[in-house]
Amino acid sequence: MIAVWKSTARLINGLVDLREPAESTIRVGSLKPKLSFCIPTRNRGGFIAACVESITRQATEAVEVVVVDGASTDDTASVMRGLQMRYSNIRYHYKAKNGGVDADLAEAVALASGEYCWLMSSDDALADGAVERMLREIESMCAVYLCSRIDCDRDMNVFGNQHWLPKRNDNRCFDLSSPAGLNDYLGEANTLGALFSYIPSVIVARKAWLSVKGNQGLLGTNYAHVHRLFSLLRLGSMMKYIDSPLVLCRMDNDSFSDKGLVHRYEIDFEGYLRISGELFVDDEPAKGKFLKVVRDEHRWYRLLVLRSHMQSQEEWDAHNQLLRSFGYSPLVLAFCGFMGRFKGLVALAVRTRKAIVRSLKFAV
Repeated sequence: MIAVWKSTARLINGLVDLREPAESTIRVGSLKPKLSFCIPTRNRGGFIAACVESITRQATEAVEVVVVDGASTDDTASVMRGLQMRYSNIRYHYKAKNGGVDADLAEAVALASGEYCWLMSSDDALADGAVERMLREIESMCAVYLCSRIDCDRDMNVFGNQHWLPKRNDNRCFDLSSPAGLNDYLGEANTLGALFSYIPSVIVARKAWLSVKGNQGLLGTNYAHVHRLFSLLRLGSMMKYIDSPLVLCRMDNDSFSDKGLVHRYEIDFEGYLRISGELFVDDEPAKGKFLKVVRDEHRWYRLLVLRSHMQSQEEWDAHNQLLRSFGYSPLVLAFCGFMGRFKGLVALAVRTRKAIVRSLKFAV
């Protein structure tokens, strides 16, 4: 299986404003697509061709690709024009102003024609056989599907898999509309991807997505889609977990990290805290479990790294109240606050751990 993933990786090298956007292209084809790939992008000209071609080489008439470009200043537009000349199932919409990933993702869904929308990042890629698998899966008519992923380095060399739930949940359907069902799901969740943080793992029924009004207050968090997905699921729509890795994630290329690691962590902590407050106004137990998933994602050793990237104890102290909201103990925070000052030691530990984890994942 690893060999297949390596082969796939080598091949690919080379809420929200729902106003009707102006179409920049007209899709060619006689059939209404069943599956639309919805891709927000900005300044990903060096990666988006590999992403789109990983889809188009598997696509049938039942598939379209919708790209919303948030005012790219690089060669993204010319790359997309070249792709459109080769493939008739691509729709490209360029925006004169960058609206951010939240608004651009929702606009891509609004532009789409498919019954289902596969939310996609413009620097990641689709695993071989993924389209065929999902066209079969959506026949079960769940509102949301969540798949696992293949982890790759920045050059798309495979080094492991990422699973959002324990393997016993493969092909399991979840009903999050009842307290028992929601608590069961949150109890099974073992990483932030189970809370829909990784966009390309999500396939959603377009009608269900549009039936829930986007929360305008969450625009700019980069996680407005999380609130929308949980909102529609809590209304009674079903979700299915697919443990098979259907997407390849280009690690070490996180666009959310463009302002530094401290800001990247703030995106997770501040975004998910705001979402929890919106989703669980009168349900403190569910809110606690929701926030625990974030805490499990960012364990104590990540807080060490976070502290090591801060410039002063005062900056760390200013973040403590936010971190305590997630249930971190004062002892853990004090330990990380002290040890995180030794930047060189923490950096060495991070490099060592990263090498070990990736080697173990590759071996598996």
